[in-house]
Amino acid sequence: MANIDLPLNEEEMDRISDLSYTGTHSLSLKMIHQILPDLWHTSKNQMQLITERGF
Repeated sequence: MANIDLPLNEEEMDRISDLSYTGTHSLSLKMIHQILPDLWHTSKNQMQLITERGF
């Protein structure tokens, strides 16, 4: 396993590694309209914008 400097402790990393995802999630049209302008005009990704806005 590679050493990666993350702000997580060992227990948190173990809990995350136990998560499983079975598909993808789509954004609502309302959410797309809210973040699309910033996606075009900043170097931030959608998760950064969603987190900043508290969604």
